[in-house]
Amino acid sequence: MQVARQKWVKNGQRGETKRYYVSFRDHIGRTRRVAGFTDKGQTIELGHKIERLVAFRAMQTALPPDLQQWLDQLPPPLLERLGKLDLIDAKRLQALKPIEDHIKGFEQSMLARGTTSRHATLVTGRLRTLVADCQIKSITRIDTVAIERYLLGRRQNEPRFGARTSNYYLAAIKGFARYLVREGHLQTSPVIHLRPINVTADIRRSRRPLSPAEVTRLIAAATRGPIRHGVSGPERALLYRMALATGLRRGELARLRVCDLDLESGVVHIQAAYAKNRRRDQLPLHSGLVENLRDFIRARQAQEPLFKVPSRYLTAPMLRADLKDAGVEPTDPQGRVVDFHALRHTFVSGLVREGVHPKVAQRLARHSTFALTMDVYASVADASLREAVERLSA
Repeated sequence: MQVARQKWVKNGQRGETKRYYVSFRDHIGRTRRVAGFTDKGQTIELGHKIERLVAFRAMQTALPPDLQQWLDQLPPPLLERLGKLDLIDAKRLQALKPIEDHIKGFEQSMLARGTTSRHATLVTGRLRTLVADCQIKSITRIDTVAIERYLLGRRQNEPRFGARTSNYYLAAIKGFARYLVREGHLQTSPVIHLRPINVTADIRRSRRPLSPAEVTRLIAAATRGPIRHGVSGPERALLYRMALATGLRRGELARLRVCDLDLESGVVHIQAAYAKNRRRDQLPLHSGLVENLRDFIRARQAQEPLFKVPSRYLTAPMLRADLKDAGVEPTDPQGRVVDFHALRHTFVSGLVREGVHPKVAQRLARHSTFALTMDVYASVADASLREAVERLSA
């Protein structure tokens, strides 16, 4: 290996380059030259790394972690030059592609594993926002400090950007990094040490369940209400009852078809394609609801959507209008809100209030953990707490 500046002659004038160059023999004995740095010491160090790279290339063995990490940190032009000299494999050369190309590959990978297009679009949308705002131009330049500062800044400055949303963005970049490692574009994930934050310490949107009396008033108000966002009053009332009696989410209700109902057995089937937990499941239906559904679907086609559910942006104002007619405040003095997802909270809280075993409540809610059911969804009314205390002996 030799390290020296290159001499040049132009228009009769002589000189030498400011930058040092490394001359070496590659794995098949050819003399090669790579541009180094203006600092000779740095260029000598570069030369030693290249010599090690040539040795491993000649042996056709995997690179050690320290050399892999060094490659991950190289400037793209130098990495491209080593690729042209056949000193690094084709997968590592993929790191030179624009980061948007890698994001598209990540999205295709999610779809190939069975992720819905809607969820894949949501995840990559968060990823693109984070990458753009943190000015990440290359996958070898993923800056963990910039990511942490970015998420902290949004949590501090945006009322709707709480801990849970912050963790969603972090999960997107961590999933992207795992994909890059899996494909061989990076040796290790640069964000593997980043940890999600405690969501219970930073709740931006707290929901409350409806009381039994409020539920009765809401159903009555919806039944006699006008058409809202293309949905008649009686259909809205049945939609609310379905959500309150099954705990199904808005998106799951929107994708239900008539054929998903088995009214003879009294169950509703939730297909894996639109369930949040990606599992096919079935839920029992309340006997009173079964008869209403039987009348509702009479003469309907099997593949028809069961309900006309507005978009997520229209469902909220639809429910607020019915709550107003029912005399139910959408926000209580503690700042807890009643939105469509609060109907699911009402379902789980009702199970707990009626003394249903916690593990049964977890299965009906289709939660992955018992803690999620009890800590997040099972709100207990203050009156129930007072009643429990009054049961104590003097």
